Amino acid sequence: MKNKLLLLTFLFLAIACKREGSAINYVYEGKTVLIKRFDKALMDYLTKDPSIRDRDTSLFMLYPDFSELYINHVIPIEKKDTYQEAGKELVAFFSDPTLFYLYKDALIQFSSTLEIERELSSAFSFLSANLPETKLPQIYFHISGLNQNVIAGENILSLSIDKYLGEKYPLYQDIFYDYQRKTMTDEQAAIDLTTGFLLSEFPYNSNEEVLLNKILYWGKIKYILSKTFPQKDKLFIMNYTADQWNWCSQNEKKIWKQIVGKKYLYSNDRLLIAKFTEPAPYTVPLGENTPPMVGVWLGWQIINSYMEHHPNISIQSLLEDNDYAKILKEASYRP
Repeated sequence: MKNKLLLLTFLFLAIACKREGSAINYVYEGKTVLIKRFDKALMDYLTKDPSIRDRDTSLFMLYPDFSELYINHVIPIEKKDTYQEAGKELVAFFSDPTLFYLYKDALIQFSSTLEIERELSSAFSFLSANLPETKLPQIYFHISGLNQNVIAGENILSLSIDKYLGEKYPLYQDIFYDYQRKTMTDEQAAIDLTTGFLLSEFPYNSNEEVLLNKILYWGKIKYILSKTFPQKDKLFIMNYTADQWNWCSQNEKKIWKQIVGKKYLYSNDRLLIAKFTEPAPYTVPLGENTPPMVGVWLGWQIINSYMEHHPNISIQSLLEDNDYAKILKEASYRP
């Protein structure tokens, strides 16, 4: 097995590293998902009397795997040869008043995890049934200081709760754009965790990075999310307003004609691909009055057509199929 570490912002995506290791089989199959509250345990550690805290390694002993990941990849600390050194660095990092108040507000916002655990229990039961060869992770909460949204490591999936305090949260106003704040809500938590899981277990894999391959990869992810969260509206899964979705539906033929006509479909221009697939105020090549990520929306429609024409293809097979030219051909896509 490959030990994966994926740091996901869902605004900007980065793969940090991969290393060899082993995994624990953690399957839900109808059981309730229980979130491990590293975020609360760390706060307890930070607020202890210094004379006790400086000798206390119970936090790291209680969460050994996650602690290693956290102090090596999440929080920018230098001295981490021992848990005592790492602990002092964490205390220093969170001593910033603004960051500490953000931390406290996040714990208040996520004082209860019942709704998120309920959604994840349903989602992971579906994934367990449809991805029988894939081991499901243990779920954690953490604080990142407004860095990545989700960490996906070996047998670990964790949400940075300080990134989900609501689009009107005052501190966000000075740091993030409107289109970024739109998805920074607690309602997004379960679907972002599941997205992180899918991206880490089935990363983008293609011999060449062209627009077609990237939009179909994201189309697969959106299609599976729609099946994993059937109670979620398609607008929510796409992070669209009704007007944005309707614009895409009404202009679907024009979008496809323009992409094909301008020879965008097989372009390997990374900037062009990003303009069609990454969050932004709008999709630049199509004009200022367009929704963002039109390429992702289009990829979802193509995958819908493909699965309608091939109802016997499993979710596992769909995720593992990286022959995107074949998928497009067999989708019989006619906008």
